[in-house]
Amino acid sequence: MKKQILSALFLTSAWIAGAQKNASEPLYAPKVVQTKGHQTTSAPVSGADRGGTIVFTEDFSNGFAGNNGVGAWLPWDTSADTSIWMLANANSPGGAYTSSAPAMTGPTTSTGWIIFDADLYQGGAISATNPAEDVSGWLQSPNIDCSQLSSVVVDYNQYFIYCCFSTSPLTLEVSNDGGATWVVFPGHGDFSPSANAFSANPLATTVDISCVAANQSNVMIRFGFNTAQTAGYSHYFWGLDDVSVHGNPKTNDIEVRQVMNGDVFNVWEYRLTPMEQHTLNADGGQLVGVISRNVGAANQTNVNVQIDITDAAGTVVHTQTEVIADMPSYANAPECPAFVNDTMYVNTGWEPTATGVYTITVTMSADSTDETPANNVATRVIEFSADEYGHDDTTLDIELLATEVTGSNPVVYEPHGYGTFFHFPYANSFAYGSTLLLGGTSDMDAYFSTVLYQATNGLNSSPAVAASNEFTVTQQMIGTTGAEPFYYLPFADPAEMLPGEVYFNCIVTNPEATTTPTATTDLQVTMLAQDNSDTDNSTAELSMTGSNTYAWFTSRAYSPALRLILSERVTVDEINGESLQTLKLFPNPAVQVAQVQYTLNKNVAVAYEVRDMQGKLVTYSNLGVKPTGTHTLELPVAQWGVGFYQVSLVVDGKKMYTKSLQVSK
Repeated sequence: MKKQILSALFLTSAWIAGAQKNASEPLYAPKVVQTKGHQTTSAPVSGADRGGTIVFTEDFSNGFAGNNGVGAWLPWDTSADTSIWMLANANSPGGAYTSSAPAMTGPTTSTGWIIFDADLYQGGAISATNPAEDVSGWLQSPNIDCSQLSSVVVDYNQYFIYCCFSTSPLTLEVSNDGGATWVVFPGHGDFSPSANAFSANPLATTVDISCVAANQSNVMIRFGFNTAQTAGYSHYFWGLDDVSVHGNPKTNDIEVRQVMNGDVFNVWEYRLTPMEQHTLNADGGQLVGVISRNVGAANQTNVNVQIDITDAAGTVVHTQTEVIADMPSYANAPECPAFVNDTMYVNTGWEPTATGVYTITVTMSADSTDETPANNVATRVIEFSADEYGHDDTTLDIELLATEVTGSNPVVYEPHGYGTFFHFPYANSFAYGSTLLLGGTSDMDAYFSTVLYQATNGLNSSPAVAASNEFTVTQQMIGTTGAEPFYYLPFADPAEMLPGEVYFNCIVTNPEATTTPTATTDLQVTMLAQDNSDTDNSTAELSMTGSNTYAWFTSRAYSPALRLILSERVTVDEINGESLQTLKLFPNPAVQVAQVQYTLNKNVAVAYEVRDMQGKLVTYSNLGVKPTGTHTLELPVAQWGVGFYQVSLVVDGKKMYTKSLQVSK
């Protein structure tokens, strides 16, 4: 089911993308797995000692007075009358911008839930006479006796959307000394930090607080919204319900949280990688990243990480095992709070020999028998392509919609655009265009541009345009399920991609929006996207700031259906659709071998010819009748002289298309 992604409406400052990603905003706090130095316990903790004993529950059916058998909750916020925290009612959330959002759901929400309704507190739409006000607050529990628990976890359901920076303002804070000191834990759970995006409803969250609360008799927890009182957090709401404090019911439980095929903390990863940019064996081969955590109460020793790479046929093309000395429990980690996840990267030394789909499977095990072995295994499906570079997966489950200008009649839209970042490890790649799938809500004939920015010095610092072109929406560009072929849009001129630089590929309705903030558009261009997928901060969206200007905001939760193309493809309008569907030539320039890849719509006779710039025939071959589908032929360019050549595909006795090929040494 598609849903609308809210654009930024109240931002007080633009989140600016620099040459690399902001180090404070990864999905998971990065931490390289160490092989020694972890704190350990003198003896393992038995399940009987813990047993998951519950020592505190709260369903808020009695509001702040509490229904927990211990005492009342203490709310505090920056309003004069502590009105931002409130017992939710039939109209919650009730602010000007989120009143249409559904109420919180969960096992006991029908009997009451608590909301920090910052949007409602703002008192209506933001304007010159009603500016946004930064807010803070916390909701503190009564004392909780955890003296009989050698491990302590907090479970709660939550539902939220926040503004105006992507770094989460939500915290769970814990004290064991009557509130004199507090240890701050991240409170947003498994939500990918992103401003103006809804969490799951509800988002079930578990936080292990053992390092503060275990065996302590005077424990208090508090839920904090922007308790650091950082500027820029004014909206929207945070719902809470079903709080439980109890012992960890698991002793031995390792979870593989995520498998990565790139460095998501410092650069980016890609689902689709062109063969010309795959990592060579000499440079370490395919990188595999593993994010994992020990969610049991006991330390895990001799943890093995097995990595298997299989091709589309299921054949194992690479396997290896890495050993981690140990993984301490949260209670025994050297830090408090402990890093939520451990991250390790492995240079496998493997590189693909052919285009196609590959699956990376990671399996973790340890000395102890794991209580939930199903979560010890995770996969990452990637593809090495002829010419496509992209972040999105084949599951496109949302449509990115434009924001209507408030009060406009007839309706006009704010400038809008979406894009993704790229880098190039190796030289000699050229960007020829983009492929995309627009959403069904797009207006026919709506104008938009494709733009490739050179963004090494920042996306909002007047980046240079490396390539661009202008188009209007046609039905052929529209997708519905994401299963349709992506539509190719060439740049007016190709651009050479330089190693070590940062590039940003996007579509945008008003490229001048960042310098002309009053610009609007009569028609909207929507785009399909994969939700909850941008774990490497590779996506940015053009949105309005609080000063009524426009800027590109990173840390989006989605990946748009937009890819960068590194070969001179045949456009739909240039192909005889009865026979030829696509024609690609790569790598270009070529040194040893160039590949011609073409897709046929029916069984047909195929031949090819190559001529030099003087028109002299270099080589020719009649390939005979080829069946429907994709085919590849190789040109031995190492035998040719340096220079440019014209490669022509001949289909059904007619020259269909000619591409230019550069041969270098």
